[in-house]
Amino acid sequence: MQPIEELRYLILAAQREGNRMFTEALRPLNLTSSQAEVLRVLQERQPLSLVALGSMLICEGGSPSRLVNGLVEGAISGVFPQRRVGVKSR
Repeated sequence: MQPIEELRYLILAAQREGNRMFTEALRPLNLTSSQAEVLRVLQERQPLSLVALGSMLICEGGSPSRLVNGLVEGAISGVFPQRRVGVKSR
């Protein structure tokens, strides 16, 4: 095997292991890695249109409406807690 091929396979193996560990860490939150990426981008850059959000995501190009709908439905159904950002307690 050529050294460049070996490097390629080592990088792929590290990526797979990182994805596995990240997925396991998100499991208690009932989130996928793609949903976590959406939340991270929104936390840093909100408000955004779906088109603008899609352009910033690695996990999905174009319009990420399916991911956003899944997050909204999960919050409404109680799969994970709904939290309102920017609302102060009185």
